[in-house]
This record gives sequence, C-alpha cells and structure tokens, in this order.
Amino acid sequence: MRVIDGNRRLPRNVLLALSAAGWISLLYLAWVVGGDSWDRTQFSLRAMAGALPELDPFSERYRTRPLLTLFHTIPGLLFAILGPIQFMGPVRRRFPVLHRISGRIFVVIGITCGIAAFIMTLRFPIWGMTANLVTSSAFALFMVFAFVTAFRHVKARRFAQHREWMIRGFAAGMSVAFFRVMLSDVLPLMGIANFDIRWNITASISFPITVGIAELWIRATRKRDRTPREAPADAPGTSAAPAGALGVTAAPAAPSAAAP
Repeated sequence: MRVIDGNRRLPRNVLLALSAAGWISLLYLAWVVGGDSWDRTQFSLRAMAGALPELDPFSERYRTRPLLTLFHTIPGLLFAILGPIQFMGPVRRRFPVLHRISGRIFVVIGITCGIAAFIMTLRFPIWGMTANLVTSSAFALFMVFAFVTAFRHVKARRFAQHREWMIRGFAAGMSVAFFRVMLSDVLPLMGIANFDIRWNITASISFPITVGIAELWIRATRKRDRTPREAPADAPGTSAAPAGALGVTAAPAAPSAAAP
C-alpha cells in the first residue's frame, strides 16, 4: 500500500490495521448506500407510474417528489460504485488513464449528490427537530465544497491536497450510509425503539463522525514536512549555494556592502 509508505505519523503496522478496518467498513457502507439508492430509485419509478398507494408520512415525502428523489438516488448509486474504485491504489497505479477519467466522473457525481441533498433538505418537509435542517444543509454544502476544492487542486497539480479533499468529500457522502446503519440497525439494538428519536440522533452524529474519522486518517497518513539539512559550504563535493525548489541551484548571494 503506497499510502502507508513514507514518513508517516503512526507506525506502519498500525496504519495497515487501520487501513484494513477502514476498507472493510467503507465497502460495507458503499453496499448500504448503493442498495438504498437502488431501492429508492425503483420506488420513485413506481411512484411516477402511479403504482403506489398513499403511504405513511415519512415515505409520502418521497412518493410525492419522485423526480427530485431520482436526482439524488441515481447519482448516489454511481457514487457508491465509483467511490471505492477511485481510492484503490492498484487501479490508480496500473490504469492511470482510467483513474483520471473515472475521477472526473466521480467529482461531477459527488457535486451532483451534494446539490441534490441540499435541494431535498429545503424542499422536503423537515423530519424530526428543526436543527436537522441545519445539519443536513451543512453536510450537503460541505460535500459540494470538498469536491470542488479537490478538482481545483488536481488542476493545479497539487496531488496531496487533492487526495485529502477527495477523502473528505467521499466521507461526507458515506455519512448517508452510516446514517442508515445507525437508524435501522445500531440504535434499535440499543433499545431505542422510537423512530423520531433515532432519526434525531443519527441526523446529529452521522456527518461529524464520518468526516471526523476521515480527517484523522488524513492526518495520520500525511507525510511530515522534511527540511533537508544544508551541508557546510566547505564540505567535500558540495556547493556553497544550497539547492532550491525543483533541484535548481540558487545563485550565490551578493556580498554585503559592509563586507571588507
């Protein structure tokens, strides 16, 4: 794993264990969000065909807005498929052209998902406490900002910053999958049966948790800045002028006017 190589902030074995656990969790969450997007896409298509009766208030929000739901679920399905592939080192190294093409598609899809989530937040009736509107809006806007920033960095060939913002954007998108797991699986096992209470809890913690974990991984795998030590001017085989950026040797400084 190339991301583990280099001067990192945690021991290699620790990073390898965290990487393995992260990939298992990531693939599971991608499966969750992909399956949920597929189910809601079919649901919306049936709603457009008039094949669904009036439902409970929660599901009715989606039944009465099928086009907006499709605008969110179809990109969400592609997001779940392309996201993990985009971060696979072997694919990136062996198929760089494919990585660049799929990366451009993935950025567009990520921005689309964020815009759709923001519109849905404003157009759908608020579920749960009013603060959920603020949380959902922040999540959607951050997702758009992250992918736009990642694209700007890669255009400027700042690949390290590009990687970090791609991770942040992807983590924001995966908060939807984490939301589903907490809402439907984890909190019921903890004895919280009330749906509204579970919704309020998951809406408050999902986005901060996934983006927070991503930020910890970014900082754990970020290479430390190394400032090379300058050799003495009279050292054998060295020049008096230190090497500058891109290996260009800097010109010797002009003598001071006060020098004898």
